[in-house]
Amino acid sequence: MEHNFYPRAYGRELRIKGESYAGKIMEIREGGRPRVYLGKERSFYVFNGKVLVEVDDKKIIMHPRDSCHIMAKQKCRLTGLEDSVVAEFSGHLKEEEENQNENGEKISLSELRL
Repeated sequence: MEHNFYPRAYGRELRIKGESYAGKIMEIREGGRPRVYLGKERSFYVFNGKVLVEVDDKKIIMHPRDSCHIMAKQKCRLTGLEDSVVAEFSGHLKEEEENQNENGEKISLSELRL
């Protein structure tokens, strides 16, 4: 099993990878937005904070101990409404996903329409 920390524009992430699975623990700052996810099944769990999850055209606000499941081919994006820690679970990372720069971004929360 491998694990590494990566700094991101939205905070930082710890990637954990085995032979057939992958996971991340993301520290998402208030206003931080990881990249848009698309293409594989994923689940998210919020340890602390408050996170906006946009799935296709639907918006969900998640709180500590909330989880959600995203089906393959659904477009998904997270935004930290406050400093948050979120786990992501998915199938194994493909090499191109593992090497891509998924720095995300930081936005002003006033830009969001809730």
